[in-house]
Amino acid sequence: MIDLYIVYDNTNNLNRLYESDFDVHEQIFIHAYNINKKSDRSAGFKLKSSWGAKENPFIYLEKDGKPLKCFYSESSYEYGNDVINQVIKYLNDEKN
Repeated sequence: MIDLYIVYDNTNNLNRLYESDFDVHEQIFIHAYNINKKSDRSAGFKLKSSWGAKENPFIYLEKDGKPLKCFYSESSYEYGNDVINQVIKYLNDEKN
């Protein structure tokens, strides 16, 4: 089982993850924290600060309780190579 934690401020980022077709043999559970919602803000900042990230979206992957990888950007990516696309590509390449 893979847990995907996303801290976001734009719902389009979350929607892109939900609409993605992951080519993984395991289940992926998405835990979402909207930084603009008061109820999610504390958990979102706590997760981001533990990895030294400041910008959104921030994505943390965990497999069986162990960290796999984090995705975040302090600067903008070129078109088509943003954080969401990198996560999708990583998960599709990780066919464990």
